[in-house]
Order: sequence, then structure tokens, then C-alpha cells
Amino acid sequence: MQTIEQLYESILATAAELRTANDELKALAREHATAETYYRKIKATNYLQLAGTIPERNAQVDLVANDAKEKAMLAEGLHQAKLEEVRSIRSVLSALQTLTHTETADRELAGRHEDDKHFDTTAPF
Repeated sequence: MQTIEQLYESILATAAELRTANDELKALAREHATAETYYRKIKATNYLQLAGTIPERNAQVDLVANDAKEKAMLAEGLHQAKLEEVRSIRSVLSALQTLTHTETADRELAGRHEDDKHFDTTAPF
């Protein structure tokens, strides 16, 4: 079991880790949005410039926009992975806060019991 001081240090370290991961999440969200916007723009522009039936145009657009689609999908995957990492770190931080609160409450309660020794605990309530 960690001491209160160690728990506080763990909370501070985890909070710093969360801030860093959150900053990285923001950057990945921007990259995802940029890649998705570029893919949609390439897709729409090419679709409007092509002739043929709808399935033919879709197939041609898929060929032209494939690299942009792949980059958008990769950016989305990285964004989602970082989001899950942030959620995981938040859970760890919450657990550390709960442990710290519980340990602090236990210590306070133990201190109160020491004070209660001066009272008659056999008296009816």
C-alpha cells in the first residue's frame, strides 16, 4: 500500500500524464479533421468532374481518392486510440483520488477513535 505522500505524488504524475495525453488528443483531432476534410473535398471534386453512371463514377472516385481515404482512416484510428488512452488515464486518476480520499478518511477516523478513548463507550445511547 502506498503512503498518502506517495498517492499524492502518483496523482500529480498521473495528472501531468493526462494533460500531455489531452494535448496530443487535441492535435490528433485536428489532424483527423484535416485529413477527413481533404478526403471529402477530393472525393466531391472528382465525382463532379467525372462522367458515367453513378456506380462508374463512384468506382473512379474511389481510385482517385484512395490515398486520401486511407490517410483519413488512419488519422481517425489514431485519434480514437488516443481518446481511449485519455479515458484510461482519467480512470487511473479517479482511482488514485478515491484511494487517497479513503486513506485520508481512515486516518482521520483512527485519530478520532484515539480521542474517543476518553469517553465511556459502555454508556447507553
